[in-house]
Amino acid sequence: MSNGDFLLARALTGSTDLPVPAAPLYPSLYWAAQHRRRLVEVYRERAGAAGELQLTFAEDLEIRMEALCRTWRSVSDPPAWGWIGLGPGRAQVEGARVVCSPHRCLWYAPGATEPHDLLAKPSPAVGEWERRDAPRTVEQIRERLPLRRAEDWLDDGQHLFPRLLAQRLAGEFCLVGAIGSPFWANYSLFGFTGLMENLHARPELLLEVAHRSLHNSLEHARALWEAGLRVIFIEECLSGSDLISPEDYRRFAWPFLRDLLAGLKQMGFLVIHYHCGGIEGRLELLAECAADALSFEESKKGFVIDLARIRREIGPEKVLLGNTDVVLVRDGTEAEITADQQRQYAEAGPRFIASTGSPLTLDTDPEKMSMLTRAARTLRG
Repeated sequence: MSNGDFLLARALTGSTDLPVPAAPLYPSLYWAAQHRRRLVEVYRERAGAAGELQLTFAEDLEIRMEALCRTWRSVSDPPAWGWIGLGPGRAQVEGARVVCSPHRCLWYAPGATEPHDLLAKPSPAVGEWERRDAPRTVEQIRERLPLRRAEDWLDDGQHLFPRLLAQRLAGEFCLVGAIGSPFWANYSLFGFTGLMENLHARPELLLEVAHRSLHNSLEHARALWEAGLRVIFIEECLSGSDLISPEDYRRFAWPFLRDLLAGLKQMGFLVIHYHCGGIEGRLELLAECAADALSFEESKKGFVIDLARIRREIGPEKVLLGNTDVVLVRDGTEAEITADQQRQYAEAGPRFIASTGSPLTLDTDPEKMSMLTRAARTLRG
């Protein structure tokens, strides 16, 4: 291994004899627009003067890898990690057509007559306040959330993309898989209102979702392991002390999160857990969890996330990711970003990875990501 892969993996095991890696949260969100443009760029190069090509599975994987590599390497000092999932299956790609023109890049799925324009601006993500189609019974939840097996994600070559990408990068970036916690899965079924109301109105529904999601998350993780990923990021949102009580956290979120993290460690993963929201009544539990590293939001919305306090309460062993405010990264100078990293390092101690409390805003200059990486390199003195 070299560079990012080596740095991040060693840092997650608690090593402090190498430079501190930088790993800003949710890099795939930040890079999504550029990745889409790079993908079109490579398709156009392959199409040439003809402006059209018909794809094989192998050729499309090669194009996707090239686009991702160009995206990640587009900054002078890139971060240590890149987030990746499983790739497309053969049936999704083999025989697909791409038709390029100056202002459009049309993707025709195999056998399809209606294309998708890869240059079209995607619809903005909209949070679900209330799901009108939310399940109302345990039986409906079982229909909506069938229990799955790792093989369900691997039966058509989906493992090949991350495996081939790891070979191509040769350790340049640490490839990281990301999945949500069992409690967080309730949001997609019930929306925010339904989740909060069901904490007390229909608790059996939330518990059923969490039980089934725990099973499916572990099976999904097995698929990621088979695809060659060795680091995994677990996010949990809407379970912070700003939203639910310690009692509800201990009933609906913690048992399933605890078992998920323990199961991932048993598989062999290096595990990062990101807790979104307030931390009151949570730290004593998270200190005991199986995750190698903990990550927290920045202070906002009426709660304070203080790394010095977290370190005191969880002890010296776990690795802490920094929670630099993304507004500082976007608007600050390199000197200000470096000073913030030095402060956080002093608070968190040497088992530290430079990071952000939230995803980088999309209007952040890519060079600011390089500034965060360079600032991290100063921390060992």
